[in-house]
Amino acid sequence: MSAIEEGRLPPEFGYEDREVDIIDKKQMEYKAPPRDITKLEGQAQALGGSSQIKTDHAVPQQVVVDASQPQANIRVRFVDGTSQTFKFNLSHTVGQVRSHIEAVHPCGKPFALKKAYPPSVLDDFSATLESAGLKSASLVQEIQ
Repeated sequence: MSAIEEGRLPPEFGYEDREVDIIDKKQMEYKAPPRDITKLEGQAQALGGSSQIKTDHAVPQQVVVDASQPQANIRVRFVDGTSQTFKFNLSHTVGQVRSHIEAVHPCGKPFALKKAYPPSVLDDFSATLESAGLKSASLVQEIQ
């Protein structure tokens, strides 16, 4: 440090004949540089699969459950951190579940439904809850 304070490079750097100009700014208050925040453009790529989410469903509608049919209890954790358990018939489709979620708890943004365990995106909207293995499942709503 003494070499630097004297305006020389330390001998450890191997440039003993060079001069160094140092400005002591210890007494100055730090002022952060302005942040230039710009929105990124382009498309994102997900590892292990497509990042495209199908949106071939109609206007969000609540599902009517037929009590005489086999039922599924599905717990959904929403993007805002809250969760709710819903009853559906096993014959309902993933698309109907998604539409029901949009109707009762709209988030206003495109989202994907994921199985909590094992984690996987539910992107086959025509699959029934029974064929998708969602008889008693936990789903997570994720913003895309």
